Amino acid sequence: MALTKEVVTIADNLTVSAGAAAAAVGSELDLSSAYGATLDVRITNGTAPTVAAQVQIQTTPDGTSWYDFGGPIIGSLTLNAAVSRGGIELPVGIKKARLWVTGATGQAVTLRAQASKVTRLV
Repeated sequence: MALTKEVVTIADNLTVSAGAAAAAVGSELDLSSAYGATLDVRITNGTAPTVAAQVQIQTTPDGTSWYDFGGPIIGSLTLNAAVSRGGIELPVGIKKARLWVTGATGQAVTLRAQASKVTRLV
């Protein structure tokens, strides 16, 4: 079976300021016409933060009610310029996904997230 995939960037080296309130960041990932996706996240420290940034993937089945999906991807506390990575597979029943960021106190971090959506099954 052949697949068609589309790579979508939902956060392109987005700076999350030190002390920023927990919030949705980047673009929402529209999966309404996809057969699922893999979402990969990278958190890069500027310098070692006081509290590590956390990225929680949130999903919605209907476009209005959001739910945490899996556990958070947690940044590093130990090193300047440390890179933390995580990924998660999103099943076919999800309409949209987004990134919810918390933490990052003391120092700003940079966030990058890309998804590979399965858009066609042949």
